[in-house]
Amino acid sequence: MSAFVNTPPKDAPSRLTEFHLFPKLPTELRLKIWVFVLSTPRVLGMRCNIRFNESRRYTDTWAKSFASDKPPPAALHVCQESRHEGLSIYQSNFKTNLSPKYTYTAFEHDTIKFAANRLEYIRAPELQGIQQMILEVRDMIENARLYMDTIKQMEGLRELEFVIREKHCWASIDAICIQAKLHRDIARARRLDPGWECPK
Repeated sequence: MSAFVNTPPKDAPSRLTEFHLFPKLPTELRLKIWVFVLSTPRVLGMRCNIRFNESRRYTDTWAKSFASDKPPPAALHVCQESRHEGLSIYQSNFKTNLSPKYTYTAFEHDTIKFAANRLEYIRAPELQGIQQMILEVRDMIENARLYMDTIKQMEGLRELEFVIREKHCWASIDAICIQAKLHRDIARARRLDPGWECPK
């Protein structure tokens, strides 16, 4: 018994990588495609570089700059039309007084990931805008109670997830303890402030 398999010619493309007729599509259709592409949800891991100011009496710290682990949305740099649509969705956020660097974010779609011990350095406009957040907790010292006041100020926050980093051989036991403590701290915050709408 023999089998016949139809194989494409050697010069046939394996997949469609270009659509040369895109500019000829109706404007409304092109704009809908750009909006669809630009509205893709992302998880942005944000790093915060700290600057220290030490004196004889105290040590002060503040955010020097922020950086994302993701590049800017590619559609912002495709053409003038895509950039115009992109700038109606994305805003330049996470600037500081010490650095002009910024990160394009669309808080309606993007989830912002931060180390919990950097939460205090986020400016008020970003705190109010963030809707989905992941907080990375490193050890028992870092717990929700320390940052609950800041979290409660985030009026736009709808979803909050805690991620526990495991570094040591006892990490699994430590993670269980941290998780239990986070639940207690959140329950305590809700009990002390019944009017607070706790994010999911």
